[in-house]
Amino acid sequence: MLDAYSRHTLLGVLRGTALAVVGFSLLMLLGWWVRMLQEGLCAGELLEGALWFLIFCGVMVVPAGVGLGVAQQVSRAAAGGELVALEAGGVGWQRAYRGVLLMSAAFAALMFLAEETIVVEASRRK
Repeated sequence: MLDAYSRHTLLGVLRGTALAVVGFSLLMLLGWWVRMLQEGLCAGELLEGALWFLIFCGVMVVPAGVGLGVAQQVSRAAAGGELVALEAGGVGWQRAYRGVLLMSAAFAALMFLAEETIVVEASRRK
């Protein structure tokens, strides 16, 4: 279904997405942790809450992570001259980045499913 260049592109986007999601989540966790320490929570309560906080942060920052992953991969391709080589070879960038479009649609469906199931269930428990 996907040619070698599309697989290469998808792997680059996934790497960029994973790095962005981990980075955003850890920054948000650090801010939350400092705020909770200022409110006087003990270490056990912080560790118990940190897992749930990271799960919800991961869900929230995936769209931004995908956007940054795509931007990183496209800029890498433009800087390396890959887009020019594709055009010269008769392959349009639309065909080469077809996998990114498919992955974006899959992530959109995953985010919709997560918001309709996980977030709603967590709201009911409160």
